[in-house]
Amino acid sequence: MLVRYSKESLTLIVALHELLGHGTGKLFQLDDKGEKNFDPAVVKNPFTGEEITTCYTASETWSQKFGKLHSGYEECRADSVALHLIQFKEPFEIFCAGMESEWDDIYYTCWLEMLYQAVRGLLYYDPEKKLWGQAHVLASWVIFAAVREGDPQLITFDFFTDEDGKDMFSMNVDRSRIREHAFAAIDAFLHKLHVYKSIGDFDTAKTFFDHYSQVDEEMMRVYRIVLANKKPRRLELQPNLRLEGGKDGG
Repeated sequence: MLVRYSKESLTLIVALHELLGHGTGKLFQLDDKGEKNFDPAVVKNPFTGEEITTCYTASETWSQKFGKLHSGYEECRADSVALHLIQFKEPFEIFCAGMESEWDDIYYTCWLEMLYQAVRGLLYYDPEKKLWGQAHVLASWVIFAAVREGDPQLITFDFFTDEDGKDMFSMNVDRSRIREHAFAAIDAFLHKLHVYKSIGDFDTAKTFFDHYSQVDEEMMRVYRIVLANKKPRRLELQPNLRLEGGKDGG
C-alpha cells in the first residue's frame, strides 16, 4: 500500500502540512503600546481555565521565543494538522476525487507512512546526546510517541532472529484502531501543541515536547536493529563525457 498509494498519501500530507499546518495559527501578542490582540477577560487558557499569562512582545517572533525548539516543533505541528484533517472527507474530495472506493486505503497509508518514517528516522538519533539530527524526522517521531502513548495497543513490535542469526523486528499497526483511537490521540496532542505555540508558553511547550522526543527501552532495541541494518548511503554520479583529440579539437 505504501507503494500503491504513495502519490496520493504524499499529496494529501504535504498539501495539508504546508497550507493549513504552517499556514494557520494566531500568535497572542502585545502591540507597540502594550495592548493585547486578544481579550483576556474572554479568552482563557483552555487547559487551566485561568487567564493567559504568556504572550509575544511586539518585536518578538515565535522562532526567537522558542529558539532551537521551534524548528522540530513547527514541523510536528504541521504534520499533526495534516493527520488531523485527513479524518474528514473534504481533503479527499479535493485531492482524490474519483477514487472514493479507495479513500480508506489512502487514509490508512497516510498514517502508515508517518509511523514508518518515525521508526526509519531512528537512524538520525544520537542516544548519547539524546538529540535528533533532522527537524522533519523529529516531528514524525514525536507524533509516533504521542500516538503510541495515547493508545498502547495501536503499534506493537515483535522481535525475532532471522535465518542468519541477526536480530530483527516487525512493526504491527492495528488499522481498526486508527480512526477512533489514533485520531483521539493526535487530536489531544495537537490541541496542546498548537495552544502552547499560540500563547507563547515556551516553558510548558518544551517540557511537553521533550517528553515525546525521548526513546524508551523498547524503542532503543528497535534503534539498535535499525542501525545494524543501515544501508550504505547511495552515491549518484552525473557523468560528463567529452571527446578529446578529435579532428575538430572537440
